Amino acid sequence: MCHSMGGLVARWYLEHCGGAEITRKMVTLGTPYRGAAKALAQLVNGVHPRIGRLAADLTGFARSLPSIHQLLPAYACLERGTDLLTTTETPIPGLPTAAVADAMRFHTDLDAAEQQRTASATMTHAIVGCRQPTPTTARITNGRVELLDTYQGQHLHGDATVPLVGAARTGTPLDSNTLRRIVDKHGNLQRNKAALDELDSILTAAPLIPRATAPIDPQVTVPELILAGAPLPVEITLAEPGRYRVRIAVTDETDRVIEARVVKAGATITASIDDLPPGGYTVAVTGVGPGSPVTAVTSETIVWDPDTADRHPVYAVGP
Repeated sequence: MCHSMGGLVARWYLEHCGGAEITRKMVTLGTPYRGAAKALAQLVNGVHPRIGRLAADLTGFARSLPSIHQLLPAYACLERGTDLLTTTETPIPGLPTAAVADAMRFHTDLDAAEQQRTASATMTHAIVGCRQPTPTTARITNGRVELLDTYQGQHLHGDATVPLVGAARTGTPLDSNTLRRIVDKHGNLQRNKAALDELDSILTAAPLIPRATAPIDPQVTVPELILAGAPLPVEITLAEPGRYRVRIAVTDETDRVIEARVVKAGATITASIDDLPPGGYTVAVTGVGPGSPVTAVTSETIVWDPDTADRHPVYAVGP
C-alpha cells in the first residue's frame, strides 16, 4: 500500500526484487506510473523553497538525485508545434542526456517486467485523483519550462500533481475500469473517505469465483415449410427436463408477434401453432426469467398455400 512515488518503489520491488512471490495485492494512491510534468519544471527551472525570510536553492541537490529524474514524464509531454515529444527525443536545458535516458530506462524496464508477469495487472489497484487542474504537458522557451494543463488541447486533469495521463500504466486506456477515480488532490488521497472505502473493499474482498449455472441448450425441431391450414408443430427437448420454463414466440415477416406462450419443460415439449396464414415466420424458443440458463434458439418456417402461390412469394430457407 503506497502513496505517490512509493508506488514506483513498490513496483520495482515486486518485479525486480522478488516481492511478487510474497505479495497478494498492491494498492497505489496517486502514483505517477508514467511520471509527472511538475518534476520537469522543478529540475529545469530550479527548486527554490522559501519559508519567511529563509530561502534555499536546492536545484543542484535535486539534479543529483536519480529518483527525481525518474519522476520525469515517460509519456510524450513536450510541445513542438502540433506534436508532442518525449524527454529523450529533444535536449532538455540543464539536464544531462545520460541522466534523462537512465530515468526512462527505469520506466521501460518496469513496463517490460510487468508485461511478462501476467498477474501484475490483476493484482494492482490504482486509486487516482481526478477533475483537478493538473500540469500535463510542457513548453520549453528560452531555457525554461512552461507547464500546460492540457494534452493536445484537451483538459484531462488529474490530482493537481499527477496528471491522469501519468497516473495509468503503459497501455492502459484512460477510461479503463482498472482505475479507481477519486475527486481530490494528491496530498489528500490517503485520507479521503471515498478512497479509504475503496481500499477497505479491495483488502477485504474474497478471492472467490462464484460457480455459474451451466447453459442448457435446447434441441428445437420446426418444419421449414407447411401447407396453409395445417398446424405448425414445435418440438423442444431439454437436457434437464422439468426444471425450467421456456417461451415460444411466433413472429411474422413484419416482426409482429402472432402468438406467444410459456410452457414448462418436460422431457420433450410438443406445441402446436394453429391458423397461421400464408407467409414467412420466425419461431423463437427462449428461457423465462432473468438468469435463465436456457439458451435461445430461433427457427424459420414458411406457410405455403399452393392455390395462391402466384400471389405469395416462396422464401428459400436453409442452405
